[in-house]
Amino acid sequence: MSKKIEHLWSILCEKSVIDQETNNISLTNVLESIQVQIQLAKDVSIEGNLLTAEKALPINFELVTAWRRLGEGEIKEPARVECFDPNGKLLATYDYKVEMVKSSERYRFRTRFNGFKFTVPGNYRFVTKLRQGSGYKEVGAAFFDVKMAFPNLSK
Repeated sequence: MSKKIEHLWSILCEKSVIDQETNNISLTNVLESIQVQIQLAKDVSIEGNLLTAEKALPINFELVTAWRRLGEGEIKEPARVECFDPNGKLLATYDYKVEMVKSSERYRFRTRFNGFKFTVPGNYRFVTKLRQGSGYKEVGAAFFDVKMAFPNLSK
């Protein structure tokens, strides 16, 4: 199987905007880390799986991925983004196609997230994969850290 496309980069950001005249992309508020504040009631103890259970965070963000053509002709290659927590647990999978017309040299894809599931504090990986044979092969990744704070515990 000949390699038709190459992953250039993947970046997590709050928002991206494509200029209609130049087709350049602007990335706003690149995400490197996020701090989640968890308010606990006075009579709640931090036991059991509070720290490891899946929690939902109401945040909108994007994973912007850039690809470059290596082969000729039209390209339609299946791709996938997988989100992993710091322990390697798969939290989400998003499938799409890298579709390039003959005249296009580069391709960008924006995966939009409306909310984020997280489990534990630490480094979350957004892995970009490309279909190869019957499976998918990792070609790139983006990361951000989730930090948890319990502001009312110190009182």
